[in-house]
Amino acid sequence: REGYYFTEDGQVSGRQVSEKIGEVLHKRGVLKSPQVTSFPDDEIEGALFGPFSWVLGCQSNSKAQRLAKLGWKPHRPNMLDSIEEQVDALLIDAKN
Repeated sequence: REGYYFTEDGQVSGRQVSEKIGEVLHKRGVLKSPQVTSFPDDEIEGALFGPFSWVLGCQSNSKAQRLAKLGWKPHRPNMLDSIEEQVDALLIDAKN
């Protein structure tokens, strides 16, 4: 059938994504440390993100239940496994 199909291969948290990005940027010499730190609430609610700070605390979870019932299984690298390639592409783009 034609249409749009949303897929998933498990849950990944925003922190996990940030940690992986930090790890890759550190490995590439862009960051001094791979460590991820959290912003204090007052900085998040203040000038840093203003009235949109609530977005940082939101979750967006999805599960491809219908696709699983049809027998679909992930066959490509998952989100965390693809971050290194994505970061490298962005670093190349930033140099141009």
